[in-house]
Amino acid sequence: PPPREPPRRHRDSQQQRLSAIEQRKAELNREKMETLEVKTALAAAQKLSHELDVKAAGAREHLEHVEETSRNAKRLLANHIAAKRDLATRHELERAIRALDAQSKQLRTAQARGERHEES
Repeated sequence: PPPREPPRRHRDSQQQRLSAIEQRKAELNREKMETLEVKTALAAAQKLSHELDVKAAGAREHLEHVEETSRNAKRLLANHIAAKRDLATRHELERAIRALDAQSKQLRTAQARGERHEES
């Protein structure tokens, strides 16, 4: 006897189940692709984050170097200002010494004249 076909209702039910399975399979494949896209985006974000961390560390190091250079420049400037002040003070002292020498010489000259005047 020829194989019997299942009743139409049974065939429709199988077709609906098969269709539901195919639909669920398509949804799972979509979710799988979305998950893969998310993982790829996450990996790219992590790589970018690492690169930014490396650049930030380099920037911090550079900033520390700049700050150290700035401190050294300030110290050199302070030393330069102090040296100029010391030089000005030295020149003032030398002028004062020359003035005192001149006064001393004048006094000695006047004293010598006075002694000569008394002798005559």
